[in-house]
Parts: sequence; C-alpha cells; structure tokens
Amino acid sequence: MGQLGKTIRHEDGTIINNDDVVEGIVLLRKGAEADATLEALHRKIKELNEGILPRGVKIVPHLDRSDLVHYTTRTVLRNLTDGVLLVTLVLFLFLGNVRSALIVTITIPFALLFSAILLDLSHIPANLLSLGALDFGMVVDGSVVMVENILRHAEYGRGKKTQLEMIAIAAHEVQKPVFFARIIIIVSYLPIFTLQRVEGRLFRPMAWTVAFALVGALVFALLIAPVLCSLLFKGEIKEWRNPVLRWLQEHYGRQLDWCFDHLKLTLALGLAALAFMLFIAFSGIIGSEFLPHLDEGAIWVRGTLAPSTGPSAGIDLANRARRVLASFSEAKQVMSQVGRPDDGSDASGFYNTEFFVDLLPRVKWRS
Repeated sequence: MGQLGKTIRHEDGTIINNDDVVEGIVLLRKGAEADATLEALHRKIKELNEGILPRGVKIVPHLDRSDLVHYTTRTVLRNLTDGVLLVTLVLFLFLGNVRSALIVTITIPFALLFSAILLDLSHIPANLLSLGALDFGMVVDGSVVMVENILRHAEYGRGKKTQLEMIAIAAHEVQKPVFFARIIIIVSYLPIFTLQRVEGRLFRPMAWTVAFALVGALVFALLIAPVLCSLLFKGEIKEWRNPVLRWLQEHYGRQLDWCFDHLKLTLALGLAALAFMLFIAFSGIIGSEFLPHLDEGAIWVRGTLAPSTGPSAGIDLANRARRVLASFSEAKQVMSQVGRPDDGSDASGFYNTEFFVDLLPRVKWRS
C-alpha cells in the first residue's frame, strides 16, 4: 500500500543568526481601516506571545505598516510646518506691518481646516502627495491683495470716511480680481480631475485638496479678512514702504521703457526663452514623474541567481549575503527569503533571493 510522501520544500526564511524561521503576512481587507486593524493586530500578537504560544516560540514583527504611517505623518507635519513658517517670515519681512501680516498668516490654517473638513465630508482620502502639493504662497495671495488695499485706504482715506466705509470700498475694489484669480487656478486642475485608474487614485485627491484649500482661502480673503481688518486696524495706521520693493519698482520702470524702445528684440528673446523651455520640458532632461520623497527607513534587496540553482546553493548564498548586509552598523535587522511561497502565487524557484534590511534612524548613522 502506498503512502503520501513529505511535501517538497519551496522556500527558506532566515533572520540575522537564526537559520530557519516561519514568516507570515497579514493582508488588509479592501476598504478596511488600516489604523484600527493594526491596533487589533498588535493586541492579538501580544496576547499570543504572552499566554498562548509555547516557550521559546515568539512572533516578532519585522515589517510593520504602522511605522510607514508614522514616517508619512512625520514627513507631512514637517513639510507643512516648514512651509507655514517660511511664508510667515516672508510676509512679516515684506508687508512690514505686524497686524496685516498676522491677518494674512491666519489664512493658512483656515484654508487647511476648510480643505480637511470638505475632504472628510466628501470621503476623499488625503495623502502625502496631496498635502505636499499645497502652495502656501498661492493660498495667501488673495488675502495679501485684500489686506494691502485696505491698509492703503486706511492710511490715505482717514478722516474722509468712516473706517467701515473705507474697508467696504477697498474690499469692493479688489473682490473681482481676487475671485477670478482663484477660479482660474482651480480650473487649471480640471485635467487632473478626469484622470482614471492608478493615476486618478494618486492625483485626484491632490487636485481636490488644492481646490478646497483655494476655496477656503477665497472665503477668508473676501469675507473674514475685511472683518479682521476692521478689528485690528484701529488707531494710527501707516503703510510701510519696503526698500527692496521700492528699488525693484524703480528699476522695473526703466527696464520696461527699454523693452518698449526695443520691441522686436524683446519679442525675439521671449520666443527664444519659450522655445528653450519647451525643449527642456519635452526632451526628458528634467523627467516627467513627480512624487514626494518618503524614506521608509528600510531597504528591500533582491538577487537573482542562475535558474538551475538548487535549495542548498540558494540558501548558502542567501546566508552569506545576509551576514554581509548585517555587518553594517546602520542595519538593525536583516531577513532573507529564498524560493517562493508554498501556494505558488509567485512563480519562482530557489534562484530568487530577497532581503529585508531594516535600518536605524538616520541620526544614528555614521557620518
């Protein structure tokens, strides 16, 4: 009578100095909440390690998605903080009025909160790409125009009309250009709204995030900024003349007169610059892909051997390569995989070697 033989081995997994380990991958259901699933998974792993698994057997996570979430959150917060601080500094330097700069700066958190609320109500996920595409200079542009015009009327129209009348006249003067400037920018994102499949999933949230932020900035510039000006622009108001802008205005007038005197040369230089930019854009020199940089803090290494490589040779080479990778002080742990899963979902053999290299934080690296 015949009997079933042992299952043929298709893979081997090792980690650091352990020659054989069992690896498992937890898959997230489509549409499930990643954070809630990760918290439940961490609780279950703790329960297994502390009370269910036999002595000497332990589940050790080596690739945790929560780490990637923390990296992403940290990157977004750092980018947003740096952008807000830089724009705020520029506003204080060029506007020269603390009150007007403060009003314009408030536009940024208002627009971000406005965009976040609409994204949540629309069930549109915000990601690193969409938040990284926010241009704070573009967000505060309308508020700068509104507040500066109100400041100009407050300085030169004092005593002729009441404060509220001056603010209403100043706001009415610039409401149309501010409104149409925002609408034009939002309309320029229409091609991104029509993207489908993978491109749509990547870039449509970015377009919605920018559009909602611009709408929030428009609401602030047209409705809230004049009200804040009526509260803060009390007492003596004097417009500050920025010396840098004054110097630029003087030289700009001279250069503009020169351009009018040499129309053909000016147009020729403009067309040449346009042709050069088109050449750079379509020649592939600067590339055509854009994704924000995200350092996941790990490296995935893959090595392909000869197709005839057997189990012993593949495992031996993977062990040697793993020890070389682990010899670097920046490597926290190294795990190797040889072969393919038993379910046959990945059609490869022992000639396929893969290594997960988990790295220490950059601050602990050698110089």
